[in-house]
Amino acid sequence: MREGEADLPPPASGETGKRWRALAEVGAQDLGLAKIFESHTDAAAILRELGGVFAEEKLHAVWAAEDPREPLIFTPASGTLNGRKGWCSGAAFVDRGLLTAETPHGEAVLVLVEMRQPGVTVEPSAWMAAGMAGAGTTGVRFAAAGAEQVGPVDGYLDRPGFWHGGGGIAAVWYGA
Repeated sequence: MREGEADLPPPASGETGKRWRALAEVGAQDLGLAKIFESHTDAAAILRELGGVFAEEKLHAVWAAEDPREPLIFTPASGTLNGRKGWCSGAAFVDRGLLTAETPHGEAVLVLVEMRQPGVTVEPSAWMAAGMAGAGTTGVRFAAAGAEQVGPVDGYLDRPGFWHGGGGIAAVWYGA
């Protein structure tokens, strides 16, 4: 992605409609690409909102779906991530993932992980939704993978753009 391409108005900025129209336009062109584009632009907005660093030269994704059977655990003291995250679109080719996780004490946190490191294993994709084939949605296993917390405990859910940001993927579906 070239510099500036992820510069959509952030969610809850007063220009959410403009953001959603842009996402719908991409959805009308290519649903798999739109899912990756939406996730990348969501990561940019979230990182800026929570004081994280958005690396323009890297492709980002946000993965927030939770599987209560197999939680993803972030240990702040060691900066490590363990467990599994399902439904990770683009996991095989994105550079950085923003993931919801919990601490050993059950606190909800958002973490940033570099995807090309030891301890990160992208599973073969078993989810074959026809419209999403290009998004490469799969599960990812983390075994003592390095990660850093972004924002405070509950920051991901408590930030102003959370509810508006969740409408971004709906805009993609609408465009499709």
